[in-house]
Amino acid sequence: MTNDIKQLADIMVGWCDFDLHPRRVGQLESADEVAEEAIRCVIYTVANDPTAHRLLLNLVREESIRAHMTRQETE
Repeated sequence: MTNDIKQLADIMVGWCDFDLHPRRVGQLESADEVAEEAIRCVIYTVANDPTAHRLLLNLVREESIRAHMTRQETE
């Protein structure tokens, strides 16, 4: 896990601890529900915390560059 991912995860737990707690997640019935809850938590955190917003944008930008480079290598 990169430092940015660790920092974003820490911020997200700060905002969404209850929603991410294993007992709460264990009550969800399917992987789809777990994924939806995780996405809701990311959106909520990013909307409320400027540092989380910046970290997520940086991570998406880095992954987009990596994906683009991988596609170019396979062409």
